[in-house]
Amino acid sequence: MGNRRFVNNMMSVFDLEIAETSNSSRGIFARVVFEYNRRTGLRSFRILSPGIPGSIASKLIAWLEKNVDPEDIELGLESRKLVVENLLAQPSLS
Repeated sequence: MGNRRFVNNMMSVFDLEIAETSNSSRGIFARVVFEYNRRTGLRSFRILSPGIPGSIASKLIAWLEKNVDPEDIELGLESRKLVVENLLAQPSLS
C-alpha cells in the first residue's frame, strides 16, 4: 500500500494565457502567485502582472479560487488557455 504525501505549506508561481475567444491568438499573460497553508486553510492568489486591469484581475482571482484545488497544484497543473468569455460569464445556478 502506497503512502500519500501532503504539502502543509506551499507557494507556487505560474503563468496563465488569457485569450479573447477560444479561436483567438490575441490575449494577455498573467503571472499568478498562489499561497496555501493546510493547517490554517489559507488560500490566496495574487496577480503579479502590472498590465492586467484591476477588474480583470479580481475576476481572474475569483475564477481561480472557485476552480483550483491546492492538491491539483501539488500534483502539477496542466497548462491550458483560459478564455475571457468564460472568465466573464455569470456563474450558472444549475
